[in-house]
This record gives sequence, C-alpha cells and structure tokens, in this order.
Amino acid sequence: MQYIFHILKEKQYMSEQGYKYNREENLKDPIDLKLMEVSENISFALPKYKAESFVGGAQITPYAKLKQWLLELRGREDAVQHLEHKVRKQEIEIELQQRGFEHITDPLKKELIELSIADMEIDLRKFRRNLKDSYIERQGFLDLVKEFIESDDSKLPDGTSLMDVFGNSELEDKFEHEYWTVRMAKQAMLDMISYGRIGTGNLDSILMMSPEQQTQVLSLASSYTVFIEKNVQSSMVSATQNNFSIEESLRNQLKLGTTNKTETEKLL
Repeated sequence: MQYIFHILKEKQYMSEQGYKYNREENLKDPIDLKLMEVSENISFALPKYKAESFVGGAQITPYAKLKQWLLELRGREDAVQHLEHKVRKQEIEIELQQRGFEHITDPLKKELIELSIADMEIDLRKFRRNLKDSYIERQGFLDLVKEFIESDDSKLPDGTSLMDVFGNSELEDKFEHEYWTVRMAKQAMLDMISYGRIGTGNLDSILMMSPEQQTQVLSLASSYTVFIEKNVQSSMVSATQNNFSIEESLRNQLKLGTTNKTETEKLL
C-alpha cells in the first residue's frame, strides 16, 4: 500500500512539474553514459574503403567502376539537397510551435506543446546527423572519382580519358558490351566452381546475348573454371604473397571481342 502511494505521489509530482527526459536517471553507470555520448557523435557514413572496394570494385571494368561512382555521387548530391531542406523546414516548424507558447495558461496543453517540440528537436537532430554523413559520403565519392581520373585505369588506349566516353553513345555501347561479357563470365565461372554447372538465372542472361558474345562468355568462364579447380590449393597459398586478380585477368583477355588464348594457356 505504501509503495502504491509513493507511485501516485511521484505521478502527481511529474504532472505538476511537467515531464522531462533525464538520461542520467535511466543510466546510472558512467560507462553507459559515455557509450551513449560516443554513439551520438560518431559518423556512420559509408566508409571510403567500402565505397572503393565493394561499390566500385564490384563493377569489374574501369568504365563500369567510374559509372557507378558517378551514379553514387549524383545520389549523394540529391540526399544533401533534400536533407538541407528537411533541416530548415524542421527548424521553422519548431519556431512556429514556440510562438505564442507563453500565452498558453493550461498546464497540460503547455506540456503537450513542450513534448511536441522535444520530439521535433529529436527529428531535427537526426536530420542533421544524416546531413553530416551525406556531406562525408559525397566528398568520399568526389575523391574517388578524382583519384581514378588521375590513374592509368582511366585512360583509353589512345590516351583520352574514360570521362569522354559518357555522352558518346558509340563508345558507351562498346564499353557496356565489354562489361557484360566479363561480368557474365565471372558469374558463370562462380556457378561452375560452386555447383558444377551454370545456374538457371545466369544461363538465361547469357542466352539473351548474341551468339558471338555467348561464345566469348562461355570460353572465358570455362577457361578460368578449369584453372581454379586445378590450382585451388596453390592459389590459396599464393593469394597471401601476390596481388593476382581474376577480374583483372578477365579484363586483359578481352581483346576486341576475342579471347587471348595464349594467355589462357599460360594460366592453365
């Protein structure tokens, strides 16, 4: 009975004073409070390493890598603009709620407005964090594109930049053809290594290609499947000693629509 009376008195006190969130009352351990502080200030933006290795790196060819990074850059710019607008709109909404607040006499209505403003400030804090992360990610993709443009991978055989490909429909078609040949060869190779046959989905995609491209894809995939199965143990050892790249070798073998049989024989 005494416990119930204590709870009722506490609720009455809170009603009179107005509800105030107090983290220190919920988290007594100083370490817990410190961890909360760290979690609120750390950035969870996409790391540059992940963007370079798994966003761009997954695209296999230099053309596709650059195209993907430009696509991500455009998306981050849209996110920055959208979040800047959301931040400003939320600031205005809070200011409008605060106007005339002093003229409200009903304690419950006043508390309700205070809670609404507190919730809106939480959203504003989230918008600002997301905006900060979007700034970081946008700059990360800008840096990746600039670094790539300065590298040898961004140069065409005649010395011009891969950036000149975009907007040139003839060159875009050529590099898209190259990308899908290498990509489907890689996916077919992984199917054969993992399951002993090309999966239905990848086979269906390959059959949508021209007969010439189908032959090239299957030739590349078969060559590397044999190579890996015969040398898997040595490859595992050498993987820690050199920078051998299957994808790079696939790209090197792709010469004007034909496979480099001499290079394949060397690997086998």
